[in-house]
Amino acid sequence: MRDTVSRLAPIIVSGNTVVALASSTLPLPAITLGEALATSDVPGGVINILTGRRAELTPWFAGHRDLNALDLTGVDDADLAADAERAAADSVMRVTRAIGAD
Repeated sequence: MRDTVSRLAPIIVSGNTVVALASSTLPLPAITLGEALATSDVPGGVINILTGRRAELTPWFAGHRDLNALDLTGVDDADLAADAERAAADSVMRVTRAIGAD
């Protein structure tokens, strides 16, 4: 959960909203965070946590014109990450990856 919070905090502090995809293998930390946020002072809609398969949802995130940035930290499939980067380039979306990723 610490990694999730460390990814979300700078986005929220800078006045932006987040649409995050929970891990498909270990979704409980993200879901628990979502439950805690629901009862916190964070306004609704600032942090949106989705659950689902990464391979199905990543292309939708990458091609969505209303998103300004895409963080591919949890994407382990190199082909999926490359496809997402190409789709994000069509909408001039900023793409980041974890340090040490291919």
